[in-house]
Amino acid sequence: MKIASLIGSSSLSLPKSSYIYSLQPVSEGIAAISSDDSLRIFDRETLQLISNGVLVGAHEGVTCLRNGGNENHLVWTAGRDSTLKGWDMRTGKKTLELGDRRDAPYLSLAVDPNTSRIAAGTEFCHSQAAVLLWDYRAEKEPILEYVDSHNDDITELAFHPTITSHLLSGSTDGLVNIYNTNVQDEDDALIEVMNHGASISHAGFVSEKLVYALSHDEVFSIYHIDYINNRAEDIPPIVFGNLRPIVSCEYIIDVIPLDGSVIVGAGTHSKHQVDLVPLHPASQWTPDWNETVRLKNAHVQIFFDDSSDQRRAHSSPLPTFLRVPLAWLHSSTYAFYPDETHSSIRRAFTPRHAPQTKRHFCGFCGTPLSWWSEKSKEEAEWVYVSLSSLGSESMSILSDVGVLPTVEAGEAYEASRGVTKDVLKNDAYIESQAEPWFEEIIEGSELGRLRRRRGGKTSADGNTRVEWEIVDFNDEEGDTGIGTGKRKIGEFEEGGGVVMRSRH
Repeated sequence: MKIASLIGSSSLSLPKSSYIYSLQPVSEGIAAISSDDSLRIFDRETLQLISNGVLVGAHEGVTCLRNGGNENHLVWTAGRDSTLKGWDMRTGKKTLELGDRRDAPYLSLAVDPNTSRIAAGTEFCHSQAAVLLWDYRAEKEPILEYVDSHNDDITELAFHPTITSHLLSGSTDGLVNIYNTNVQDEDDALIEVMNHGASISHAGFVSEKLVYALSHDEVFSIYHIDYINNRAEDIPPIVFGNLRPIVSCEYIIDVIPLDGSVIVGAGTHSKHQVDLVPLHPASQWTPDWNETVRLKNAHVQIFFDDSSDQRRAHSSPLPTFLRVPLAWLHSSTYAFYPDETHSSIRRAFTPRHAPQTKRHFCGFCGTPLSWWSEKSKEEAEWVYVSLSSLGSESMSILSDVGVLPTVEAGEAYEASRGVTKDVLKNDAYIESQAEPWFEEIIEGSELGRLRRRRGGKTSADGNTRVEWEIVDFNDEEGDTGIGTGKRKIGEFEEGGGVVMRSRH
């Protein structure tokens, strides 16, 4: 196995909380579309944006990105606004716009590298899912429309590598079709149908005679193209089943055809890595682990630290962090008033007892932001971002990509407070920010103990009843200096040369 080294990173100057949908190699570098609906072109060596490299508002809901094939200065995008757009990278301007009459979002896109033809697949809309084909040098309306071969969203399109009049489509209806686009009539144009039996996530040509299909539940197969193999009997497909255990991962990112083989992008959240695993026909499509490339530190993770230092610094019994590679961190500040500077907003502190660490916090409200340690060479490659410092939008994005567990509001309320759903149910939204797993972690551990007190009261007329439960957390670790009883304002606590006035 080969281990890749991180040599650079860039945020591409994306707005806060944006994320990238797709990347494509282009003549000027690499193109990217992102959740802010922009198209960005950056240098593949420096990862810096090129001149005229930010095209804002490419679509109202950008979905697809492809390079221009033989028009090497063009980049094509598609969107939920039912348009295809061609962008000239030399000027940074839109030069072509195509569409049709359906007003259906475009979900897939393919560009013929040898001609001026481009294809788009639509969402299932108005009882149709359409495969559309344009000659963008001649017409702004489609020259072909295939509308009966799929009955659900069309998620993938690809032109045959040598017979470019042949177009592949994949759909969430589980079918992979191949059409001869020289034929107008759809029934006659449909020359091959492969039933994968599950919703298609990715599909394409492995070679002139082979097609691959990967479902959304990561079932993988390779199919022989019968009409090219010139055999009367069907050649059975190579069925892998669930591809995850075969390539030892937790999820599949994509499958990339390369010289008659395929490269599987395999991600593993728990190990913070992505593997690029080759499957070759010469080895019966088994993983080639010697040629596998591993991208280490390719994932973030949630990290709990219950050490005394962290609990004191965060005033929390169980500080929680987002652990990310240091190279990924980019910091900027925004002043509310003219006299606020970057250094006064984002303050740094190194404790005397831990000179190998550095903590960042807000200079105005004191909120802990992050901490970093060079206690070891491996540890110095990571930075720990305080989860409590993130906004709700950032937390939602972490939930969307599977880093955080998702809990329904009602479930969170019941799990964290233990009251019946009918009591105070209008407060469920307020409680949805709670962490219902906390009690589960504390119980039976050395972190401390919980004490519950329940009660209730019914109104005099019997129409209203309120119930409550109070949960006290008691840290019994001796060196914390936290007592179990109440203290008066006048009492003092001394420790570490600091005198503090405390009230509990």
